[in-house]
Formats: sequence, C-alpha cells, structure tokens
Amino acid sequence: MKSTDIYLFFNGNCEAAFDYYQTVFNTTATYSRFGDSPDGGPAAADSHLIMNASMPLGENNILMGCDNPSVSPSISKGNNFYVVANTSTKEEATDIFSKLSAEGSVHLPLEDTFWGAYFGMLIDKFGISWMVSFRE
Repeated sequence: MKSTDIYLFFNGNCEAAFDYYQTVFNTTATYSRFGDSPDGGPAAADSHLIMNASMPLGENNILMGCDNPSVSPSISKGNNFYVVANTSTKEEATDIFSKLSAEGSVHLPLEDTFWGAYFGMLIDKFGISWMVSFRE
C-alpha cells in the first residue's frame, strides 16, 4: 500500500477550515467545488461547496476534506472523517475493499470515477469509515 490519509467532512465550512489549516501548517491547499463536476454535483444549491480540498502535511501525508452535500445525511463530530487507503494496484484496492466491507456496509461501491481513481467508500464492522483508492 502506498499510504493512508485522513479525509474530513464539514457542514459548509470546509474552505474556511482549510484556509485556517494552511496558516497553521504553512502549506497550500487546493480546492474543487461540486459545481466543477461533469454532472453539476449532487444539488444545484451545493455548487459553491467544496467537493475536495487537499493539502500536503509533511512529505508523505495529505489532509483532505469536503463539505457534506445537502442530499447526504447530516454529519456531526465523530462521524466526520474517513481513513483513506491509497493502494499500489487495482487488485490490492479490490482485496482491501472486500475485506474491510465484510460484515460492514458499503456506501459507494468500488468503481472507476470521473477523476481517474478506482474508488469506493464503506464503514467496517467496527464502525470505522474508509475510502479505498487506486490511482495510477
């Protein structure tokens, strides 16, 4: 496996949080918005919200985040993060996803995405939220 990262979810203030984290960690964040997606995002009212924020922390770690779109269940402290498993191969992603989802619940099946990753989301049997991703 290449690395693991942390992915944070926010209720509409992701950009403000990452703007703040940039000053704390002396790094630069990049942003994409729901309105930037090919299908226009989950809801027109969410087009200004952050679909993905990303910033390096040290040499091998990335802090990522997004705003929770209005069509998703509400988030609160404690269920607002995912551990991201960045795999070295598509086969490794499939294997890890299969094992983690056993006795858990799949939120997004592992599939090819418009941003070029083989990607899926799940909650394992212990209640931990995971994103599994392979990108060449």
